[in-house]
Amino acid sequence: MQNPYLMLSTLFMCLITFFICYQLALAFIGVNLSLKKFLLPTLIISLIAYVSKIILSLSAPVHTVVIVVTCAGILYLFNRINVILSLIGSLLTFTTLTLGSMLLACPFFLRLGYIIPVKFNGMNWLFLCLLELIVPTLVLVILKTTKFSLMKYIPSTK
Repeated sequence: MQNPYLMLSTLFMCLITFFICYQLALAFIGVNLSLKKFLLPTLIISLIAYVSKIILSLSAPVHTVVIVVTCAGILYLFNRINVILSLIGSLLTFTTLTLGSMLLACPFFLRLGYIIPVKFNGMNWLFLCLLELIVPTLVLVILKTTKFSLMKYIPSTK
């Protein structure tokens, strides 16, 4: 059996990650919501991500597809955003997260002398997850500051 504290900290890390990712997807699309309106979608995406990666141990490509489709579906269901915009916002979000991981987090992690963890447990994995959030958080701040919106460029027909 897994350590319950490690599982709880992993779930908490999922919540933080998908809080930022859901906000980033909304920022790419150009939608601003109050805190109450994105807590439930964030919780749903986090639980699905946790189940697919930690409990079901899906491979990285399958897990990514599950998360991108789930995020796009939840964007559409909870906000009635165009399906195309939902997919684009979701894809851009997880592309940003992946690039942030490959360009910043993993090289920095290796530079510190750590080995990139294969298993999803331990402090090394939690530290890597925190490092992966730097680029999406910076992109989120930039998008919110510049008020960027894909809705300006893609017609919102449903």
